[in-house]
Amino acid sequence: LLRSSYVVLRSTRDNSVEKVRLYQVPMEKIGYSIAWAILLIFIAYPLSWFIAWWYILLLPLEGLFPFIKQATEFMEKLITWPREVGRAMLKGETSFPSPM
Repeated sequence: LLRSSYVVLRSTRDNSVEKVRLYQVPMEKIGYSIAWAILLIFIAYPLSWFIAWWYILLLPLEGLFPFIKQATEFMEKLITWPREVGRAMLKGETSFPSPM
């Protein structure tokens, strides 16, 4: 069984309309999608918001101190982690969306 998500009507150049299905998630993977949504809301978003402030403060200093460059690269991975969690949520992936 497949759960069809949004169907979007898109117009083409010749003014005809075509249906575009954005994604399909098998029903047995819906539990993973719910788990990734909870992870996204309660862990990934707050963590990335907190780290973003430190990233912004340290970014101008990475030219002066080489060790700060390594720290900001690590922070960048954590800041973009919600994108990976969101993708896993939409696809219903069974593997953990790691920030690394």
